[in-house]
Amino acid sequence: MGITRWRIWYERSLVGCAVSALVGVVVIFLLTQWKLVLVGILLALLGVQTMRIDRAHRQYAELQAQHAEASRKAEADARATERKWQDHANETAKAKDETILNINARLDDALGELRNRPARPAGDVPGTASTCKGATGAGIYAEDAGLLIREAARADKLRAALAACYSQYDAISQPVKP
Repeated sequence: MGITRWRIWYERSLVGCAVSALVGVVVIFLLTQWKLVLVGILLALLGVQTMRIDRAHRQYAELQAQHAEASRKAEADARATERKWQDHANETAKAKDETILNINARLDDALGELRNRPARPAGDVPGTASTCKGATGAGIYAEDAGLLIREAARADKLRAALAACYSQYDAISQPVKP
C-alpha cells in the first residue's frame, strides 16, 4: 500500500508541476507579448459585439416581417369590411331608387287623373266649408289636388331616403365580424 500511495502522490505532483509550468509559460508570454494579447482581447470583444449586432439585426428583420404581415392582414380585413359596407350601400341605394321610381309612377298616374277634375273658377273664394265644393275631398279642384299629391309624393320620397339612411347606419354601426 505504501508504494501505491507514493505513486498517486508522484502522478499528482507531475500533474501539478505540468499545470504550474503551463501557468508559468502563460504568465511569461503575457508579460513579454502584452501588445499581442491586448490585440487578441480587443479582437475577441469586437467579435462578440459583431455577433450581438448581427443578432439584433435578425430580430429587427423578424419584427419587421411580423409587422408587415399584421399590416397586410389588417388591410385585408378592412377591405373586406369596406366591400360589405359598399355592397349594402349599393343594395340600399338600389331599393331606395326603386321606391322613388314607384312613387314617381304613382305621382304621374295621380296627376293624369287630375285632368278629369274641375278647375278652380276664377275669383271663387267661398266663405264656409259647407258651401265649398272642394272641402270634402270628393269635389276638390284640380290645382288643390295637384298640390296635395305632389306634397304627398315628396314626403314619400323623403321617407324612403330616411329609411335608406337608417338602414345604412344600422349596417355600419354593427360590430365587424372577422
